[in-house]
Amino acid sequence: MLRLKRPGRSIFLRYAATNMAIMVLPILLAGAFYAVTARTVRDAVDGLAAEQLGASARGVDRRLQDMQRAAVQLSIDYDVNFYLNDDGPYSAIEEYDLRKISDKLSSFLLGNDLLSMLMLYFSGSGYVAFESGACPYSSFYGPMFSVYGTSAEAWREGVLRAGGEARRIVGLRARYAEKDFECALAIYPIGQGAYRRGAIVGMIDAGSLSRLLADMPESYGGWVTVYDRSGQVVATTDGTQERSLRGAGMPAILSGPGGEAAGGEATVKAAGRSYRLYRVRSSVSDWVYVAALDEGRVLAGPRTVMVTAILILLACFAIGTAASYWFARTNAKPVDRLIRLILGEADEGDGGATSVFQRVEEAIVGLEVENRRLEGEVVSVFAMAKANFLQALLAGSYKDRARLAEEAEKVGVDLGGGRLVMMAGMGAAGVSVMEAGEEFSRAVELAQVALAPGEYAVLTSPGEAAFVLAAGRAPDREGGERTRPRAAAEALRSACSADFRGALSFGAGAPVEDAFLLTMSFAQAESARARAARAGSLDVLTHGEGARSGEYRCYSIDLEEAIMRAVRSANVDLLRSLLDSLPDPSAGDSPLDLYSEADLASGLRGTAVRLCAEIPKESSALAARLGQSRRMSPRAAIEELSALLAELARMREGAKRSHNSALAEGILGFIAEKYRDPDLGLAMVADKFRMSENYLSNLYKEQTGECISQTIETARISAAKEMLARTGGTLEGVSASAGYRSVSSFRRAFKRVVGVSPSDYRSSAP
Repeated sequence: MLRLKRPGRSIFLRYAATNMAIMVLPILLAGAFYAVTARTVRDAVDGLAAEQLGASARGVDRRLQDMQRAAVQLSIDYDVNFYLNDDGPYSAIEEYDLRKISDKLSSFLLGNDLLSMLMLYFSGSGYVAFESGACPYSSFYGPMFSVYGTSAEAWREGVLRAGGEARRIVGLRARYAEKDFECALAIYPIGQGAYRRGAIVGMIDAGSLSRLLADMPESYGGWVTVYDRSGQVVATTDGTQERSLRGAGMPAILSGPGGEAAGGEATVKAAGRSYRLYRVRSSVSDWVYVAALDEGRVLAGPRTVMVTAILILLACFAIGTAASYWFARTNAKPVDRLIRLILGEADEGDGGATSVFQRVEEAIVGLEVENRRLEGEVVSVFAMAKANFLQALLAGSYKDRARLAEEAEKVGVDLGGGRLVMMAGMGAAGVSVMEAGEEFSRAVELAQVALAPGEYAVLTSPGEAAFVLAAGRAPDREGGERTRPRAAAEALRSACSADFRGALSFGAGAPVEDAFLLTMSFAQAESARARAARAGSLDVLTHGEGARSGEYRCYSIDLEEAIMRAVRSANVDLLRSLLDSLPDPSAGDSPLDLYSEADLASGLRGTAVRLCAEIPKESSALAARLGQSRRMSPRAAIEELSALLAELARMREGAKRSHNSALAEGILGFIAEKYRDPDLGLAMVADKFRMSENYLSNLYKEQTGECISQTIETARISAAKEMLARTGGTLEGVSASAGYRSVSSFRRAFKRVVGVSPSDYRSSAP
């Protein structure tokens, strides 16, 4: 009988006790880890709910900011400013041109699903422009729009004319387009004090606002409510539950300070359930978003994790105990063998240590790469903040000098001393809009390097940039001096390739000492650049140059631009109305005897020349008539040029219709060829035909009556139906061959279009 020697038994017991003692620390650490992890998971889920509320609030804030940007853009728009500063009465052509403002309001409204109505009130004339038309205020308030409990005069005096700051009025019941709404009004004035010119009003439908906030209640249960500064409800996803929450007592979290999302610190009992409260303050308004979510549903995940962690911890303890016993029993050997085993493990440990150090070194290299990436992101964010600040400054968004100086210091912008604004723009360069925009953006970035300290360049729109420059002079290459705008223009030209330089145009505004007034220099620079572009000037046109006293009072730049737009868009009726509205010098219509038939003939001829240069294909047959008009009398030349412009518009209309039809057929062919590609969509089609997505989508729908996405889906479903009826392939193979990424998305699309599932369709196919 083999007997275990006394030293061996002692080693076994000591080894077993040591292993059990070693397990104590991991068990304690595991327990502590469990406690910390449980709390962390709970906080993480809590934070996720708060972040979802914050994301919903930021989505609403972005729509409110879009409204603010619309107000700023309209306040500086050239067409809108004419009506803001005109006290009427309007002529027929002026009332017709109000449609342009209605179109702009309509585009803002279509892009903002928070708004149900958008209107612009002109204080001087008492007119109202809205997304579908324009009319006097007396014809708008009452017949089209009204607020319950408020007369037309009280609403105009208390809302449209009162106050000088943007504000919101909540808790209203309004009627618009023969529908009643629970709504809030967002009012943005244009101008201040004696210079107040009007107001922009947007109607925020409480139902639309509630739908934007409905995702959280669907995920967690409960409801979301929006309050204004006074505690009044702006909108709620559940009015009954919100009233029960008020009855339960609003905790301090709803009125606490701070703008970031917060929650989980308070729990209330309402309607027989326990709710956790989350709050976030709006960054652009005085609204507070409050979510009351079902605590059981919010914390269901953490509770599952905690129970699972306890079971795993108990299982690990049992397995560890058994493993310790087995390890001690197996390794109860003589001391010398144990020592040799330890020495052998030490040798193997050197290799393991070396591997660990290698991995640590790799991690350090990875951290260095990540650090450089983060530094680049910080620089990019700082540059974006500076660009946003300059855009807001030029748009006139700042109304307080102290805030302007504070934010200028934050983003590192120096606005001391005299400054002026130079506008640079990229016109037609014989390439796609995307290619021209990329070239222009690259050139602006390179030109920034050549600017002096304290001078800045910022893109204001695709193909346009504003340069904030010092009012002094700069040395040129020949040793002389030139103005700062001309020096900056030369830097931008040098940064452009030769093919694009001729498409640049420049305009400079007057210098100002007060940076608060740079928005005035910006407006002047934009006007001068527009004149330079029309004249084809390659020099920098400064404010006040190139205008004779009679030129803009009779055959004005605005009238010329309207005629050119009518011809470009092939709008023959509009062109006829514009030509009929021209004053007749022979009847004494010209102001201050500064206008004659010769002036009118000269202006129309210049317009025709520019249009023929823009669209040579359509205008080649009319070139002879254009030359003959120079040898005619002024009155005969006017009649000939008017007929020539009308003919050019009709030719343009035919060419445009033919081009659009051919383009629609090309899109259909491209979809038929590429429908199997899962990436096929509006973006790919627009890239193929080198057009913007919005323009291509509108053109295709005008030609075919359906959206591009509908055509793609029809092509895929038709192919899938044929494969289901004729082949025995799996649904995975059919969905992949038809261009779908997953079977689930294929099933949903098939049932939506055909009305039955793919399996049912296959079984019923003949």
